[in-house]
Amino acid sequence: MTRLAEFGDSIYNSTLTFTALGFGDLQPVGFGRVSTAIETSLGAVLLAFLVFVFILGRRAAR
Repeated sequence: MTRLAEFGDSIYNSTLTFTALGFGDLQPVGFGRVSTAIETSLGAVLLAFLVFVFILGRRAAR
């Protein structure tokens, strides 16, 4: 596998992990499992923060 293909797979896996879709076609091993759990948690927290700021924050400012 070339470095470009590995980079593409990494971006694909990161996107699925951050958005918490997790199709299951790639499974992390070792430390990758820890970093995947952290990235999924950060994705959920960021999404909740954005919803709060852009939707609930505007209502509170009125």
